[in-house]
Order: sequence, then structure tokens, then C-alpha cells
Amino acid sequence: ASEPREAFGFLERLANKSQYEQSALEGALPVDSEETDAYLRWALAEADLLLRNNAMAVDELSEALAGGAATVGDCVAVLEEW
Repeated sequence: ASEPREAFGFLERLANKSQYEQSALEGALPVDSEETDAYLRWALAEADLLLRNNAMAVDELSEALAGGAATVGDCVAVLEEW
């Protein structure tokens, strides 16, 4: 499950960081609370869609990680359907 407040906090940290250094994110971040809300709703809906469309891979990856012995290569193999 996703926590929308964490996503909002992440966007805030990105915006704060981009104020202090030149960033590729300039112009890509929402500028006000209404735009931020719309951006987050879209992002969470896309994440939900990706998870639903790839449910089998997510389940297999979860099982591999839950075992505690999966390597990065094991996880890549699951995602690439080896």
C-alpha cells in the first residue's frame, strides 16, 4: 500500500533540493497544492495500474525477497521471466 503523505513529502524534498542546486527537475515539479494533488493522484493511479498489470511478477518477486536469500540476479531473473 502507498502512503500519499510520503509521496507529498518526497515531492517537497525534491522541490527544496532544486532550489539550492541546478536540477533536471526544474519545470517538472508541480508549482502549487492543486497541481501537486493532481500529480500525486496520477502517480498513485499509474503505480496501482503497473502493480495490477504485473501482479504475477510482483508476487514472484515478493516470494523471492521474503525468502531472504535472493540475490539481485535472482530478482532480475524473476522480472525478466527467466
